[in-house]
Amino acid sequence: MELTDNQVKLEKPAEGAPRDVWITIDEVDQFIGHCHPKFKAFATFLFFTGCRLGDALKCNWTQVHDGCVLFTTRKGKGLPRKRYVPLHTKVLAAIGDAQEQGYIHKLNGRGWHKSEVYPYWNHAVDRCLADTVKGSASYERFHGITPHGARHTFASLLIMNEVSERDVAELLGHSSMDMMKRYTHLSTSHLKKAILKLGV
Repeated sequence: MELTDNQVKLEKPAEGAPRDVWITIDEVDQFIGHCHPKFKAFATFLFFTGCRLGDALKCNWTQVHDGCVLFTTRKGKGLPRKRYVPLHTKVLAAIGDAQEQGYIHKLNGRGWHKSEVYPYWNHAVDRCLADTVKGSASYERFHGITPHGARHTFASLLIMNEVSERDVAELLGHSSMDMMKRYTHLSTSHLKKAILKLGV
């Protein structure tokens, strides 16, 4: 079944819309479960590598080595920064055989265009909303989640599972730890341990 403009409205995030929305791991599974079959691998890749949408769109099989994917980021006139991100078993299962050629993510035998992602993304969002109690916390998170939100989900879930901010920054490709400040409120285990030093 193909998605058409009549089925799903093409809608990019509004200017100034919150970009830090993230969902829980159970909601990630729910979201991926509601994805169109042609989009499941793409969505899984976004949620479990923390890459930017542009990186996923242009990702090629030549970037996959020994269970990792190599991302290269260039900002301005600076030297490109490279980072290896280990591929989660869910990603490996979703993308299949790494002996293929060309783009990892293909739509009808060719690479995806950015504008084609949003109808498939919004289709999954709509199905999640229809399957969730209106007004609940999950409903609000699904309502606000964007492809960039998959990157924040990746980082947030790692921080909540006590992965160090430095390791998360390396996986995201942040050159400065300042970028990690948005996640500090999620990492409280070290604070709880500090308080326990006062005794019980």
